[in-house]
Amino acid sequence: IKWAHEGASNGVKWKGSLPALSEDELVRFVPIFVEGLHEPQVRHRFLAVRGSLELVEEAGSRGLGPELMPLVVEKVKEAAALKDPQVAGDALALLMILVKCPGGGKAVTAQPTLRSLLTACLGMKGTSKPITKAAYANRRTEFRAVLDDFLEALEVAGGERAFQVIKSCIPDYMRHRRPKTALLVESDRILQKEGTTALRRAGYEVMVAATASDAIGVAHQQGALNLLVIDAGLRTDGIPVLRELRAAGFDPQAVAMAAIPNGTQRDEYLAAGFTAYLSRPLDGKRLEAALLAAKAPAVQQLGASIVSLTL
Repeated sequence: IKWAHEGASNGVKWKGSLPALSEDELVRFVPIFVEGLHEPQVRHRFLAVRGSLELVEEAGSRGLGPELMPLVVEKVKEAAALKDPQVAGDALALLMILVKCPGGGKAVTAQPTLRSLLTACLGMKGTSKPITKAAYANRRTEFRAVLDDFLEALEVAGGERAFQVIKSCIPDYMRHRRPKTALLVESDRILQKEGTTALRRAGYEVMVAATASDAIGVAHQQGALNLLVIDAGLRTDGIPVLRELRAAGFDPQAVAMAAIPNGTQRDEYLAAGFTAYLSRPLDGKRLEAALLAAKAPAVQQLGASIVSLTL
């Protein structure tokens, strides 16, 4: 193994290809690197952190998450017991990778030590610089923000059981829990009202913009966006709105609504990154079905984000 720790191209250079490693080798190597998260020397810790990240991503892509979870969970607990937010943040970031792998959320939720892990993390204070979030690359982050990222990923992947475990261990979870936010771009006031009602029933906090040009400003005012719902019949095409939002750092799921669905337009929206293309009126159950159907293949295919769905 070689590593570069100077300049802008820091990274680990493996002698061989990670995909060429056998599953047994991956399971054997990951613990060595994870143990190194406590290394006091910067260059050694750098090797451990980056090596762990790349090995865990490779292992997770092969469905080896359940075998590695006890190890990573124990490392988070150990770091939390030592009141080390940096190591705990790194270990949580690794665990988040495993949570997002197929079956990962349920596997983590089933870990007998998950409750004690969450309890140990609850009292942690300080800063951490996670290794997997590009948005954190140039700034230090409060450990609670890292923990909130992990809890959000665990709840999404682990479902109702994960939610109940989190809520029982963290009394103020509902207060800290990030609400789901949706931006509805619709020019007709009656349809605005109908769409807002449907989205609120689906559990979203709703922002409304009457035009595509207003949508960008509304999103920036809110600062967070989980879902974009846009009228495909607007005078201004909805596709540039999604592109501009993503260029600004937002990464919402996106749904286009059409009064009279058009096959050609539908293909254009899906190809541009929209999650679904649905007919009006907006219905909360159909919307959630479309979003859930989009998430499942995205996990199984490790990156696919476009789903063609007929409802």
